Amino acid sequence: MKKFILFSLAVLVTAALHAQTDTAAKKAYNEAKEAYNEALKLKPEDTAAKKAYNEAKEAYNEALKLKSDNAPKNDISSIIQFKETDHDFGKIPYGKPAEFDLEMKNISSDSVRLENVVAGCGCTTPKWQPGPYAAGETFKIHIGFNGYTEGAFHKIVTIYFPGGVTQVINFHGETYKTPDNPAPGNGQVDKLKSGGGK
Repeated sequence: MKKFILFSLAVLVTAALHAQTDTAAKKAYNEAKEAYNEALKLKPEDTAAKKAYNEAKEAYNEALKLKSDNAPKNDISSIIQFKETDHDFGKIPYGKPAEFDLEMKNISSDSVRLENVVAGCGCTTPKWQPGPYAAGETFKIHIGFNGYTEGAFHKIVTIYFPGGVTQVINFHGETYKTPDNPAPGNGQVDKLKSGGGK
């Protein structure tokens, strides 16, 4: 009877392996592991029991492979398409806030959510909504920079998605200071403007 149960379990597990969902992979893995462990206890000597043992072992190994194949992939490029990942502000006045909208598109077949958006420093403020965003939907994160970094700057914002998937967004540029005193007036230019230079 034990031989029949082991053989049946092995067949069921093998059939379950052909399912492509993560739930089916977990179930197949657990059933194969159970059948394999049960077969190990028997230490079979006859042909039918050996066959059940070998099939259970094979199903277990296949389930392990399927489980790893169905593990979440930490590859953002199969989920989200970013319009840009490095924004150039160019030259901006020191202390003048600058902003841009980071546009992205959900290219997966499922809806996607944002778990968090974290600025690399206090001079950067992201504004975002968690979603969900449907397959094919385009959405934005608004990123603001206060401009209070002298000279060249390079800042980051990290976007967190479910399953440990992240994307780092860079932005850079250079601030410049305007002179405290305006340039001195030019008398000749003033005469030209008033029409008195003839």
